[in-house]
Amino acid sequence: MPIYQRLTDRQFSPSAVTLNNLIHIVITGDTSQSPQGSSFKVTLGDVARVMSGGTGTSGTSGTSGVNGTSGTSGASGSSGTNGTSGTSGTSGINGTSGTSGVNGTSGTGGTSGTSGTSGTSGTSGTSGTSGINGTNGTSGTSGVNGTSGTTGTSGTSGIDGTNGTSGTSGTSGTSGTTGTSGTSGTSGTTGTSGTNGSSGTSGINGQSSSLFPYNARTSITSGDPGNTNIIWNNATQSASTQINVSHLDRNNDDIDVFLALIPSGTTIIIQDQNNSTQFQKWIVGVGVDAGPNTYWTYPVTLVQSTFQFTGGENILFIVAQLPSGTSGTSGIDGTSGTSGTSGLSGVNGTSGTSATSGTSGTTGTSGTSGVDGTSGTSGTRGTSGTSGVNGTSGTSGTTGTSGTSGTSAVNGASGTSGVSGTSGTSGTSGSVNILNNVNNRLTTATGNAGELQAEANLTFDGSTLRITGDTVMTGSLTAASKSFDIPHPTKEGYRLRYGVLEGPEHGVYFRGSTTQKVIELPDYWVGLVHEDSFTVNLTSIGKPCENYVIEIKDNKVFFDSGCEDINVFYLIYAERKDVEKVLLEYKPIK
Repeated sequence: MPIYQRLTDRQFSPSAVTLNNLIHIVITGDTSQSPQGSSFKVTLGDVARVMSGGTGTSGTSGTSGVNGTSGTSGASGSSGTNGTSGTSGTSGINGTSGTSGVNGTSGTGGTSGTSGTSGTSGTSGTSGTSGINGTNGTSGTSGVNGTSGTTGTSGTSGIDGTNGTSGTSGTSGTSGTTGTSGTSGTSGTTGTSGTNGSSGTSGINGQSSSLFPYNARTSITSGDPGNTNIIWNNATQSASTQINVSHLDRNNDDIDVFLALIPSGTTIIIQDQNNSTQFQKWIVGVGVDAGPNTYWTYPVTLVQSTFQFTGGENILFIVAQLPSGTSGTSGIDGTSGTSGTSGLSGVNGTSGTSATSGTSGTTGTSGTSGVDGTSGTSGTRGTSGTSGVNGTSGTSGTTGTSGTSGTSAVNGASGTSGVSGTSGTSGTSGSVNILNNVNNRLTTATGNAGELQAEANLTFDGSTLRITGDTVMTGSLTAASKSFDIPHPTKEGYRLRYGVLEGPEHGVYFRGSTTQKVIELPDYWVGLVHEDSFTVNLTSIGKPCENYVIEIKDNKVFFDSGCEDINVFYLIYAERKDVEKVLLEYKPIK
């Protein structure tokens, strides 16, 4: 293993990987700092590779210098036992060698043998050609990069040059004289007034939205219900003829004044706060205050009941609809007089001629631009030219003579008002009970008088109509886009949406496979599609074949093939003739 790879194998913290501690390892051979727990030799090239990060491709090796004459060699001692060599990393191409650093302290050598007397060394012979290097091993992990040096201070900017003197502005030309105004024309004839439209029909009675939270109490049927409670005067609540309502609701709000204002004939609803399908609807009579700040009693008549409260439920006291007032009899209107005819308006006068505009003054020559730098003094602004005198306004045209007003018709004498008849007694206000009434549900008739059904599968929130279930339409459907949206067949919790394939026609298709040379179309295609709109696609199964249509007649497709054994998929398109063709491009009528 190369030394630099062994150095990087040691798990140094980022703050520990510095040039000082690596040189400490290189020079001292301190085994406590050694990645392998034993001494080893490294070069400054190894240290540089550890500190510089990943090893790049080495440059080409320089030419070796001529070896000097060797000194007299002493007798070599016995070599120590060599450690096992690590796998060599792959060497990059060697760059130009730098100046060698100081050699570190050598590791402990093997025991030297007794040196013999050194003989005189002869002159060294020429070195032999170096052998081919073996394949290099994989490079070791790159070392951590060293800290970047501090950036130097920027130099000061140079001084800008002075600006040149601006040129003087040219003199403005005089304005032209304004032309005289034209004579005003006379007014046109006033049209006759239109007849008054008929009055609109009266709106339906408004709905009240007053509701208060209470508790249902069933342990008593008379007297003070207790704060926040409502009681019935019969254990079978739908048979009750009176209810008692506390002046304090469940929020401890005192609504005594409001309870005093409920008129006879008001429709109220007592509903389970958590389930709108559990309710009782009553019409109340004149309420009676049992005492200041205690409770009110109301005679009641049952309209509808879907639930018997058992006591302790959180309920809502809802004022649903107030009774209608009786209308008074209208008096008889008198006859209006005839309006006179309006006079004719005068003719409009001719407009005056506009005056010619004055000539603009000549623009002064621009000064030469100076060199940039410190701004010079601005040149003196040229004197503006004198404005031209405005032309005299033209005399207004004479107003046309107004037409003579028509003679007003004499109003006829008003007829004597008839005696008002006695008003009939107002009928009982009608009411509608909506079953399963939930926000945004559309209602349908149930077949029972005074009753509608709020459909859970048919909702509209003002922008989106949602239909859950089947839909049957006898007309056409037009939309910006069409798609199906279903639970995903293979991914739980997901949905799948496909868009509809569209084209410039109302098309249908028929597909399948056959081993015959005749494809029989559905018998109803005779009355469904245009006979001249067919498109037939044939695809061979198992091997390539040349397939072609011979003719289409008698509701059959006849074809042939270059292969003896027929086996094809077919896909046939045609355009419907039972509906109008698609109008592709049109301009909407506003």
